[in-house]
Amino acid sequence: KQWYQRRVRGFYACIISSHRPGKLLLMIQSIVRAIKTSPFSAEILLHLTQLVQYVKSAEVSNNIVDEIVQSEMAKLVPEKGIKAWLAEQELAHGASLKHFAMLRCADAHLDPETTADQLSAVLDFDISSSDVESCEYVLEQLESGRLSADPAQITAFTAKSHTLFPLATAFLPPQVEENVPR
Repeated sequence: KQWYQRRVRGFYACIISSHRPGKLLLMIQSIVRAIKTSPFSAEILLHLTQLVQYVKSAEVSNNIVDEIVQSEMAKLVPEKGIKAWLAEQELAHGASLKHFAMLRCADAHLDPETTADQLSAVLDFDISSSDVESCEYVLEQLESGRLSADPAQITAFTAKSHTLFPLATAFLPPQVEENVPR
């Protein structure tokens, strides 16, 4: 399982690193491999959305590359568009905290004006049926700056998760030096 997770994270690292210099074909190849390796991964929701937005704004000067990009994007994104695809994914996987959070990140990426609404939806999500891994994942996403959560909102999510998983070290409240056992 660890090997599998490292491999999937490797694809996402490749997507992110190829986005910076604008290596469009490498980004598409990484998404295709990630989908083949882990088709139900929550990260695909956001990265495919980012890729679609990037392809819309990218200027491809080579006709051959443009044909390849259009062909591959047609295979990745249904004709209805990315928003319809995200709606389908929400129906299929929206009950999962990880997927719900990444769907909200994808929606915020498509429409940055809704970021605050998307953040409040994640914070209001009922985590009672979630597992500790999903809560830790969402906490990592919030701490990394996704959805522009402020420290008070991150603390509120951490406290909410701590009540559900009191032994998880990720959700332990910060200890002041006076409370630390010696």
